[in-house]
Amino acid sequence: EERNFPIAYNILLHKDFIQSEFLLRAIYRPQNYYCVHVDGFSPPSYHESVQKLVDCFENVFIVSKTENVTYASFSRLQADLNCMKD
Repeated sequence: EERNFPIAYNILLHKDFIQSEFLLRAIYRPQNYYCVHVDGFSPPSYHESVQKLVDCFENVFIVSKTENVTYASFSRLQADLNCMKD
């Protein structure tokens, strides 16, 4: 029954690649969709690692427009909106 009702996830990542990988693998289901926003403040090496992880899944993608997210600010909401647009 769960396959008949796919869920769209919006995941905001900032640091700690291992934790990010564990999170995605814990919630991943093939019928769902996952938009990943990597914080603009994150180092390029983190962005590259997340891209390699995302490339392993057909239904997981990185948002096309990233934001420099500041906690409890509009940039956090903007990151979510960017995922919804994609």
